[in-house]
Amino acid sequence: RTGDDLSESVSSFYAELKRLRQLLDLLEQPQPEMPVLFLLDEILKGTNSDDRHKGAVGLTHQLAALQASGFISTHDLALGRLAKDLNSVANYSFNSTIQNNEILFDYTLTPGLCHSFNASKLMEKMGIQVAKEV
Repeated sequence: RTGDDLSESVSSFYAELKRLRQLLDLLEQPQPEMPVLFLLDEILKGTNSDDRHKGAVGLTHQLAALQASGFISTHDLALGRLAKDLNSVANYSFNSTIQNNEILFDYTLTPGLCHSFNASKLMEKMGIQVAKEV
């Protein structure tokens, strides 16, 4: 877990970059001391969407080239589409259904990208306007 440390002038984004560098250092060792299993959640969230996507795509390719083992949790559908290009990447998702204006989850891990979307419905239920076209 990373976070801001204002006493050391470290933003959460920079702290995350330092942790990613630690992961890469472990994976790039010629003979690692122990196996590495990584868990990354919504990587590079402290920057703009273009930089985040470019960095996440590059990092995913880098991890695949290192034959790393791990999980990347993301809501970025474009990042999920990398599985088409990278044989070592597979997608799994949790899906939901909307019935009678309620969002229902079955909490079943399903192969493939998520095919149900509930964030817009949740925002509407909370009184937040959602653009129909972007």
